[in-house]
Amino acid sequence: MSNTNPATSSADDEFVLFIIGCVAAAALVGSAGLFWLKGVGWLVEHQVLVPASQHPLVSLPSSDGAGLDLSRLAVLCAVVLALIAWAASAIHHRIAAARSIE
Repeated sequence: MSNTNPATSSADDEFVLFIIGCVAAAALVGSAGLFWLKGVGWLVEHQVLVPASQHPLVSLPSSDGAGLDLSRLAVLCAVVLALIAWAASAIHHRIAAARSIE
């Protein structure tokens, strides 16, 4: 007798979903590498990153030596610090608002 309840799934359905998930994950990992290479090329072309010929201070992996020089590294650090300060401020305001409600 067959199962007529459409809400239940069989082991075969779960196995097919697992295989589809593995294929999709493999496609994403493969395209992520291609996206990285194209992205690094675009960033070097638009002078966000410096090419290897300018001897960057920090080079990115799989970028043929492209990376950040001192000025770009300082800007990156400033952006990261600003994001941390903004997040800390938002957390502080949320905690203060929660305390004022109680």
